[in-house]
Amino acid sequence: MYAVAEASDRVTITEYARSYENRPLLMLTITSPDNHANIEEIKEEHLKLTDASVSGDLDLTEMPAVVTMSYSVHGNEPSGANSSLAVVYYLAAAQGAEIEETLNNTIVLVDPVINPDGLNRFAHWANIHKSKNVLVTDPQSREFDENWPGGRTNHYWFDLNRDWMLMQHPESQGRVAKFHEWVPQVLTDHHEMGTNSTFFFQP
Repeated sequence: MYAVAEASDRVTITEYARSYENRPLLMLTITSPDNHANIEEIKEEHLKLTDASVSGDLDLTEMPAVVTMSYSVHGNEPSGANSSLAVVYYLAAAQGAEIEETLNNTIVLVDPVINPDGLNRFAHWANIHKSKNVLVTDPQSREFDENWPGGRTNHYWFDLNRDWMLMQHPESQGRVAKFHEWVPQVLTDHHEMGTNSTFFFQP
């Protein structure tokens, strides 16, 4: 993520917290270079939408939408964090009128992995138990049956998807503070569902 931010004038990166295992929690801000040049003014105007005494006077046609995309609050759902790489690359490198228009009209905030300690625990498990020579699809394989406590939870075995209100953990405290810094209009929370599950999307 640091390399993308270094290479693209569409991307900036900040560290908003540290996990218990001292892993950085990152937020990428992705938008057009022109929007980046005025990002503080854009944020100030955007936050006026939360104030009923002034929001009615705002010209919404001139304001970019703010979208937060967060991935892998459950560390053993790695598809989220893995897909964040492709999303960030596309937003940083794609060319053409469509992406230019999208980035001119949107501030995209990407949190590539909400639970880095759980993701690391899961990756360790998966990598030491994966089949060396063939892909295994048997759901009973050890590769797919994590030992307790598994990667779903953070370092202290707490499900961070249950900590939005309590905010007892540094991952949640940093994430919620970052949310209030922008108060996005759209927040997506990317999980992974089992192979036999239907797709769930809550508008």
